[in-house]
Amino acid sequence: MNRADENEFAWALMGSAKPFLADTVNSWLCVKIGAGEQNVAIRELLERFVGNGATLPPALVASLWAWINGFVGSDEETALRDLAVRIRVAQTSHPSPPVHEDDPEVAQLIPRRSERAERKHMQFSAAVDERR
Repeated sequence: MNRADENEFAWALMGSAKPFLADTVNSWLCVKIGAGEQNVAIRELLERFVGNGATLPPALVASLWAWINGFVGSDEETALRDLAVRIRVAQTSHPSPPVHEDDPEVAQLIPRRSERAERKHMQFSAAVDERR
């Protein structure tokens, strides 16, 4: 997930969390996102979804996992995955909107590892292979 997608994800989470956020918390998180601290804001929002028992819109699930996949191989990966599996996802009674694969105007989320995460993943895989 690139920075633009991460920023879009943070604002989408904010919009979904607005009903259960206090005004001061909402303002604080807006400042964090505006200052480029999306990671801080996203983590806080995810924790508040869990803490409030709120449901995450299904449209944000792919972005959630794309964001978390950016932490593969990092010290934070396990904690973020544990947090993500505790988030409830809203049930929908209507089908998901169609995917427009051939439309360049519709951005597709593609999870990618950072170079650092890729190196960590390779080191981890090599260590696991050595143990076998």
